[in-house]
Amino acid sequence: MFRHLLITLLLLFVATITNAQRNVTYTNDNSIFITIEGDTSLYEYSSRDMLVRYNQNTQKIECVINVASLLPLNNYSPAVIPQDIFFVANYPELLIEIEAPEEKINAGNLYTERVEKGIGLFIHNIPVNLTAPVVFTPDKRSLKLAATFELLLPDYRIAIPAKYTNMLTGRVRFAIQNARSVEFFPR
Repeated sequence: MFRHLLITLLLLFVATITNAQRNVTYTNDNSIFITIEGDTSLYEYSSRDMLVRYNQNTQKIECVINVASLLPLNNYSPAVIPQDIFFVANYPELLIEIEAPEEKINAGNLYTERVEKGIGLFIHNIPVNLTAPVVFTPDKRSLKLAATFELLLPDYRIAIPAKYTNMLTGRVRFAIQNARSVEFFPR
């Protein structure tokens, strides 16, 4: 009896590890652009270190951005602004979740499709939910996506650091480009 119980527990453990490993397949070399609106100019940043994966449990594509990897795109965009705005000391990563139900993507449509999707963003661990157009491009065993959306931080009770209140409006635009999730389609 004990032996059967031990074998059953071992099989459950292996199945859990296999499933967990399948859900943590990330792709990198994806790009995101973040524009922080100022009173007199736009402060623009980008990162090619965004990690992307598909979470089968939530049926969402997860984009993870290390805030420290955001680099200024011009000479007048101070590198420290995104780190201060997103409070990198306590929250080193931004998480963006984009709805991508398997049955919709796997319906046999192997063409680019632009659809309104729910997007969840976590800033300072505060959830921000919005709807925006997302462009899905299925490609063999991967899925490419692009999305652009913006938000006004004070609308979500996300405070702008005091030293920036005179220079920033609180509007932040996110543009995800070339994001790719692999092993999206079931085998």
